[in-house]
Amino acid sequence: MKKLKLLLMYFLAVAIMVSCSSDDEDDVVADTEAPVVTLNSPTDGEKFEPGDRIHADGEITDNESLSQMRIDIHWAGDGHSHGKTATKWEYVEDFDVSGTSWDFHEDITIPGDAEDGKYHFIVYALDAAGNQSERVEIDIYIEDHDDHDGGDGHGPELNLTAPNHEGELNVHGGDVIEIMGTAEDDNHMLQNIHIELLDEENGNAVVDDAHIHGIGAATYSLNETVTIPNVNEGHFKLKIVVENDENESVEVEFEYHIH
Repeated sequence: MKKLKLLLMYFLAVAIMVSCSSDDEDDVVADTEAPVVTLNSPTDGEKFEPGDRIHADGEITDNESLSQMRIDIHWAGDGHSHGKTATKWEYVEDFDVSGTSWDFHEDITIPGDAEDGKYHFIVYALDAAGNQSERVEIDIYIEDHDDHDGGDGHGPELNLTAPNHEGELNVHGGDVIEIMGTAEDDNHMLQNIHIELLDEENGNAVVDDAHIHGIGAATYSLNETVTIPNVNEGHFKLKIVVENDENESVEVEFEYHIH
């Protein structure tokens, strides 16, 4: 009888543990909310030439935790559905993202022999639970102005008062670099200015940046700053790109060294 009582107590304890475990599992709420993608650049209908650089700029948010972002560019001149294989220039790249908010700034170079025509530019994201965002899709166009009437061959100009050094400049961690001067274009409206401080020892990772979009004027006065990371040594590159509304651009770079 004593053994029977012990067995009954054992099975009762196991039943209580299983019940508690089941209750805990019921309390876990699955994440079913998908991320949200906002694309600032490029814009729908924007035109590029073969060899141009597309600057992808935007933000991804999620209620829990982001995981990946994909950028997909493919030719759409034949009116294909997305189930078919693109026959012209194609770019597909996955990027690791994290946190609940992620700003992305990716430069994509169009091949010099890319086919003229309409291309689909698509961005979407996954969160850690596997939920996929809605696809943000726009149309961009590649047009070779050497073969078509249109482009005037003149681009924007950048006149900097700071920085103005040549060669590599020695700096200290935490130093602030001022970017001052004037961007202008005699023939078109300025559209975007991209300023990025890159860590060359870590695959040109962006460590600080500033982006000005939708300028819509022939001149723009620059007064921006970026900060050198507070490290003991490293090599950094400051890249400044000015674009007009014809997707013509001018780019300058400066080198910095901490030792």
